[in-house]
Amino acid sequence: MAVSQVFVFLAVVGIYLMSGLRCHGASIGSDDCPPGTKKVQVRGELSPRCEDLKSCTHWNDKTVFAHGETHKPEPCTNCTCNDGTAFCTTEYCDTASTCPRGMTAVKVSGQCCPQCREIHRSCSLGGGHSYAHGEQWISPDSCVVCTCLDGRNSCELGYSKCESCPAGTLEVRHPGQCCPQCVAPVRT
Repeated sequence: MAVSQVFVFLAVVGIYLMSGLRCHGASIGSDDCPPGTKKVQVRGELSPRCEDLKSCTHWNDKTVFAHGETHKPEPCTNCTCNDGTAFCTTEYCDTASTCPRGMTAVKVSGQCCPQCREIHRSCSLGGGHSYAHGEQWISPDSCVVCTCLDGRNSCELGYSKCESCPAGTLEVRHPGQCCPQCVAPVRT
């Protein structure tokens, strides 16, 4: 009986990937090789043999990726290793899209496209002090607690957090302290 063969030519000279081989009525399929290998017919050899599928090496950091594995060498690039060749696609961002009112596009580390984030204004105080949105500070006399809320100072008196002095004691206020100190009266 004649041998009929179907070949898929690879870019590597002299090596052919066998997609099927019929010898004397018997079929040798591609599943005759273990996982992670492929059947190849080398010119000059009578029988096909199994060879390992080639891995891919990233050109920049020399990281090795196995056949079939995907990797992301850059935020906008997705690559899949196929027998020693990395097939990559590039993600493009929609530059026409805009963020809703009150939001702005921000580049986020590790992300391809900018992300819409809320715009928060800082709070400025006299003397060149500036506070970020959500940041808190206490007044010099420690009696007022303020929070920056999107460019506005929101302040509360701290007196409500002070404990009342017990009967028979005096409230004494010290500079830089909000709550008074309770002191027993001195008897002379």
